[in-house]
Amino acid sequence: MESLIKGIFVGLPLALSVGPSSFYMMNTVLSANKLKAMLVLTGIVLSDILMLTLSLVGNNFIIETNTKIYNMLLIAFSIFMFVAGVMGILKAKKNNVELIMPKQKKQEWALGFRHPLLVGIFMNTSNPMNFVFWLGVASWLLVFFKPMSSSFFWFLTGLFLTTILGDVVKIFLSDLLKKYLKYTTTRLIKIIISILLIISSFYFLWLAIK
Repeated sequence: MESLIKGIFVGLPLALSVGPSSFYMMNTVLSANKLKAMLVLTGIVLSDILMLTLSLVGNNFIIETNTKIYNMLLIAFSIFMFVAGVMGILKAKKNNVELIMPKQKKQEWALGFRHPLLVGIFMNTSNPMNFVFWLGVASWLLVFFKPMSSSFFWFLTGLFLTTILGDVVKIFLSDLLKKYLKYTTTRLIKIIISILLIISSFYFLWLAIK
């Protein structure tokens, strides 16, 4: 139980924070629907599990010893954020439009590069800051917990449940805003979020080239 509580406390900052991924999910709700946002969230969680696994098995050279790969990830993430922001602004004038993804069709849920699940995986994995976070978590786990022990898994359970719950709350709050605010207000919110995505893209690009 103590390990579960520790995991919850470690996950709280992530659950309460609003970063590029949160902005994207919120914009997806406002531009499309909460189901697509939940699929994006699923992709993010799968990406987090992948990064944590890589960190635990010793593949931290991606960040620690290869600056070029780190910078390439930053640039890829900045491009993704910029495109998402621009698309959000361009489509904010249209009612019931979808960010990046095409209008709903019969084949919409076919697994393509625009599928929200894959968008979530790519967006989260291409952000090297997430690698840094999970490398830190992995190091902390290996120091304070015996690998594959019950306390090890309870800690991870608390961590992931807290972060997932935080994102789910953000998605449903965005859906409430969409339902109860006037269209002009939600349109303004979409534009503001899109601008924040563009600002984030320039920040990550600056980190890559500085």
